[in-house]
Amino acid sequence: MCGICGFVGPAIQEESNEDLLRRMTATLTHRGPDGSGYHLDPGVALGVRRLSIIDLEHGDQPITNEDGQIVVVANCEIYNYKELRTELEGRGHRFRSSSDVEVIVHLYEDLDTRFVDRLRGMFALALWDSRRRRLLLARDRFGIKPLSYFEAPTGLFFASEVKALAAAGLPICELDPLALRDLLRLGFVLSPRSIFKGVRRLLPGHLVVHEMGTTSLQQYWQLSFPTPDSYLQLSEEQWSERLGAKLREAIEIHLRSDVEVGALLSAGLDSSAVVRLALEMGAKAPLTYSLGFDVSAVDEVGTKDLLSDDPRYGLENRRAVCGRQDLERLEEIVWFAEEPTLGGLEVSRLRLARLATSASKVVLTGEGSDEIFGGYRWYHGDKLLRPLALLPLWARYVITGGPLGRRLRPGATQLLMATRAMNLGRFEAMIVGDSYDFLDQVVDADLLAQIDGTEPELDPPPPPEFDHWHPFCQLQYIDLRTRLVEFINHTLDRAFMARSVEARVPFLDSELVELCNMIPPSLKMKGFREKHILRHTMKGLLPDSILNRPKYGMVTPIDAWLRSPLPPRILDALSTASLERAGYFNPERITRLLERHRRGHANHAGLLLGVAKVQIWHDLFVRQRGLTPPNGLDDRGG
Repeated sequence: MCGICGFVGPAIQEESNEDLLRRMTATLTHRGPDGSGYHLDPGVALGVRRLSIIDLEHGDQPITNEDGQIVVVANCEIYNYKELRTELEGRGHRFRSSSDVEVIVHLYEDLDTRFVDRLRGMFALALWDSRRRRLLLARDRFGIKPLSYFEAPTGLFFASEVKALAAAGLPICELDPLALRDLLRLGFVLSPRSIFKGVRRLLPGHLVVHEMGTTSLQQYWQLSFPTPDSYLQLSEEQWSERLGAKLREAIEIHLRSDVEVGALLSAGLDSSAVVRLALEMGAKAPLTYSLGFDVSAVDEVGTKDLLSDDPRYGLENRRAVCGRQDLERLEEIVWFAEEPTLGGLEVSRLRLARLATSASKVVLTGEGSDEIFGGYRWYHGDKLLRPLALLPLWARYVITGGPLGRRLRPGATQLLMATRAMNLGRFEAMIVGDSYDFLDQVVDADLLAQIDGTEPELDPPPPPEFDHWHPFCQLQYIDLRTRLVEFINHTLDRAFMARSVEARVPFLDSELVELCNMIPPSLKMKGFREKHILRHTMKGLLPDSILNRPKYGMVTPIDAWLRSPLPPRILDALSTASLERAGYFNPERITRLLERHRRGHANHAGLLLGVAKVQIWHDLFVRQRGLTPPNGLDDRGG
């Protein structure tokens, strides 16, 4: 795992570019504390910080092909690199290392831009072809690894994190109003937009090609599902056998590493399944890490049995408790995250990453399972309420109970009143209800004028066949395209790389996802039993107490924490003076919402913490240009 950055353009040929590249690369030290590497030629500069996982001695980057004409820097794990290497050596390619990155340059020699089709893993990479004066940027199919870019008059700049672009002196440290709209409407910013005005985030499954001074965006992979009449006619048992075989294969290749691999473990099905199958594959039991909370109502780890509690499995488990004191690290969280989200997931993720870094460089996680099997509460809600969307709007309003229903059941009311067609607006109603529906109330009037009348939208739009998929699959498509990438994967990567820990997600193995997309929705949710086919597959491998446990999830208790004495940094961020200085929010409205929350009259925790993050983002990146880590931190995470 690594952090990468660089730039390309006709004006990029001065000696001072080495100093510029080194400044950019230094901002990514936390992503790669084990070493650095640089490639400079007239017109191009590539930099990398390395976290050594595979071929510890000879896997330094940049890596080139045999004649040095093709150069790559990559933030990646290519899990099928052994199979690819054997194939490439059979075609006459010569390798200098055992690194997984080296297969990339040789695949490119053979397949040109279609080399990405063969990569099975998580990656964000930059490849320079000096013969064609071409730079390629590529990102994996599910956006597990980040990559941003900015087109300047002098050329194209790119980096794993935006702070490296800021170190290049680019004019990017300004808030994009439409990004703020996305954040307050959905809880996250939609790619390719970034909260940094002018910065684009490379879309998952896409390439950027910069050649002859022209930059183009190309899609190399598309998320897809069968139409209802084209599912394979297999029995539940046959689907379970296929799923079990592919899941074992995915976990087996995710265990490839030259350092020991640990695992994150909750009391739920997903992480327990990963750990249980990893036990079948590994020579020794992985060290596991679990996180509890100081509020018992949401403390799943402290109140339920974990797989590690059963002596049959021989697991060593290390635990930590995430508490209100972790809010004091909010400035650190924002500096590493760069793109704020609503809610407190980053707080708990960083606490878990701090625990894992004590003994592991690599951890397996259960993320992605809820998206590929439909495990979230909104899959239940859509299945239950979608038939009512056929009723006239007035009838649905009566069913909700009018204004009283909106107060008592905001989520259900919002979904009932949403359009029947599956789109981003309906998805918004599912995932946030009206708990964050304060855009026109909290945003400063001048800024709101730039946002008013605009709606978040998918870019690019879904494929034409989307309208013919089962509604369950339509929901999965939007879930995988948006919330998984911008919220789940984003917060996972930033928190763990802040502590120089690589988090691997076997449920997002591309071949596993493509198989799961072929499984009929009736086997993913049987009745209202979520992830039925996964539970069936793990029957006999996991204790019944875990196998039959309903979806719980990691819930960070920020609502309770924000009713306790607040850390000084949050108090300052939400103060009238600070709100007026930044100019994004209406101070009077924010003060009123904070008072209502602290008195227990409403739950505005996600919105308030999101506002505090944006305020801190402003101080760190607009006022200070992101070049200085928060007090007490170095660029390796403190």
